[in-house]
Amino acid sequence: MRITRFVYLIFSLLCIATLFALSISYGYRPFLTILMILVLVPNYFLRADDRRRTARIIFDYSNNCDPDFYIEKMRKYRRGCFLSRKQKMVYKLYDCVALIDAGRFQEVLDILIEIDEAKVPLDDMTNILLIKNWCEYFYYNNYDVKLKQAILRLKNLITNSKNFDVRNGSGLIYHNLEAKYYILSGENLPRARKIYTDVTNFAPSRLNVARAMYELALIDIKENRYNEALDRLKKVSELNDSLYIVRKSREIISQYEEYKNGAIL
Repeated sequence: MRITRFVYLIFSLLCIATLFALSISYGYRPFLTILMILVLVPNYFLRADDRRRTARIIFDYSNNCDPDFYIEKMRKYRRGCFLSRKQKMVYKLYDCVALIDAGRFQEVLDILIEIDEAKVPLDDMTNILLIKNWCEYFYYNNYDVKLKQAILRLKNLITNSKNFDVRNGSGLIYHNLEAKYYILSGENLPRARKIYTDVTNFAPSRLNVARAMYELALIDIKENRYNEALDRLKKVSELNDSLYIVRKSREIISQYEEYKNGAIL
């Protein structure tokens, strides 16, 4: 893929140089049209192929629930691309989603600090992804105060954004993070249960359902509904063990079994 892009880049430069020279000699307008066709049409098909490849990787990940698969495939794909510094940062933020799923929190922290310190201007949607990853990091490391502050920052960004898609399409992200704060702090657990119950009913992928099931199990535990929690955790524990929530589910089940056996003895 990288070779294809390199050939296309050289071809585009040659076309631009040749047609620019011809335009000087014979007139500008017809050669500009030819230039646009020769350069933009192949670029369109390359971008379409990019979208198809990345969509396929994301689709496979959402169903095989293997974050290591996603990270390996996406990094291999990016090695075949010419990316700007900003584009590399965006892809790293998407990596963070899978790294969080895998429980590789130190790698997540390193990436988030790197992006924050780079001071590169980001659009609102990319900033939302950045703050979302910070929220997830705070949640899984039990930083409830920092999580609350990050969620407030996210809310302000969504509310004040001039981008219509950001204002109207980011509600699910915000509510999911809000529910995680409720679970971590113990506040408004009924609201958190409602949010994640809706996810299990309407989520389009196994991965999203598994994430919601795990959070519902944590709510069950906080409300002393241990049998329901165990049922949910057992379902989650059947998935790929490279998922952090799968390993944690098995750990909680094991702790419960040890406690139950000790109580019986």
